[in-house]
Amino acid sequence: MAENLNDLDRLRPVDPTALAEATEALHQRERSWQFRELRTRTQLTQAEIAERMHVGQNRVLQIEPGGVEHARSETLRTYAEALGGELNVEIKAENHSYHVA
Repeated sequence: MAENLNDLDRLRPVDPTALAEATEALHQRERSWQFRELRTRTQLTQAEIAERMHVGQNRVLQIEPGGVEHARSETLRTYAEALGGELNVEIKAENHSYHVA
């Protein structure tokens, strides 16, 4: 039986690949939650956002629960504008930031 955290680490080492996958899944869930949170703060329904985006409600439903990762930047821009906001895209590399959209 493990007596401390070091003992536990030796008995059950962390798989770096599994940890990376779990971390990415958590980040995806967080981004999805943020999209829903933005929409609910504006007191808009998915149907109202869809109408403003000129798409079906099903498209909004695809974006909010995790489809953000696979959405085109144009779709995300339209979603942001439907909320009364704007989309900003930034690339960060080598301690520099580049605003691209």
